[in-house]
Amino acid sequence: MESIASDLNHTLPRRDWRGFVRMDTHCHSHASSKPYNTLAGLIDCPECYSPPEKVYDQAIARGMDLVTISDHDTIAGALELAERGFERFIIGEEVSVQFPEDRCMVHVLVWAISPEQHEQIATLGLRNDVYRFAHWLCEQNLPHAFAHPLYAQNGKLTRWHVERAALLFKGFEVRNGAHADVQNRAIERFVDTLSPGLIHRLVDEHGIEPLWPRIWEKARTGGSDDHGLLNTGRTWTGVPIAPKESIDDPHEFFRRVMQTRSIVGGVGGHSALLAHQLATVGAHYYARRLHEQRSPSGRYLGSRLLRFAGVRASTPGKLRLAAYKTTRRLWKPRTARALPIVRALKANIGPLLDKYPELRTR
Repeated sequence: MESIASDLNHTLPRRDWRGFVRMDTHCHSHASSKPYNTLAGLIDCPECYSPPEKVYDQAIARGMDLVTISDHDTIAGALELAERGFERFIIGEEVSVQFPEDRCMVHVLVWAISPEQHEQIATLGLRNDVYRFAHWLCEQNLPHAFAHPLYAQNGKLTRWHVERAALLFKGFEVRNGAHADVQNRAIERFVDTLSPGLIHRLVDEHGIEPLWPRIWEKARTGGSDDHGLLNTGRTWTGVPIAPKESIDDPHEFFRRVMQTRSIVGGVGGHSALLAHQLATVGAHYYARRLHEQRSPSGRYLGSRLLRFAGVRASTPGKLRLAAYKTTRRLWKPRTARALPIVRALKANIGPLLDKYPELRTR
């Protein structure tokens, strides 16, 4: 619990970042509406419920100078802001693509993508062939990064795929705020080892010519990969600027990123943080799909618990609740055994509130 509270209640270590322009380059909104997690797919649970404007506001509030939204295989959420003229904003997308040899799926973050280019990905069938997609990226000269490179989307990722990606993509996401920090450190070490000699060896081994100049010099990015308005702006990409210089145009920001002039900063992920993100998405799912099907007492308990996740849900009135309880006592005199989760909450909620009194305000 302490690690979760620390992540939620504290900002990044205090430091003067005026010499950098920063952006959380990996954020999601409610447009990431498809279940990309296998278990979530069983109940058709979306990956994110965050309104785009709240993602934007949270990023700015946490010190980001520029903002993007990079939803899964859609730019609908980003377009909500772009079409309303939000300043210092750029459209992003997290594109799912496959290696044709074995259907290993990987994700690639793409920024400054237009609606026409987004449509081309589908019409040209680029998601089915990572090599064609990589060539298209290069032809379009789009800023990009291989997202969370060590995360196995469908259980097929190996070093063979990562080495090929190193030849195909100029940008690598080396710090992801949702995945285990051990993966961040490992991929950063891998990127650090890239050299002209190693690239020549990989070219000979894989038979793939690099698509970008000086491919061993990677454009490094970092982003929160936030799905629940918990950590937007806590992991970021930064570009150094000269005294009195500023960058208000995200296109210029990414031009410098692709010139390998960026740094990454902020927090990495861990299991408690990932669990909290999943719990937040689950709370939204329950509130929208299941809450109204519960009994009055169930809705009362549910609405109280959902408040801890910052999720609003209807609460039955006192008269309705009293009438339900009276009717239940008349027709069901035997008291049903409480659910295990209710018994656990009764046993632990008091000490938890004593330890974290700020939760009482929710």
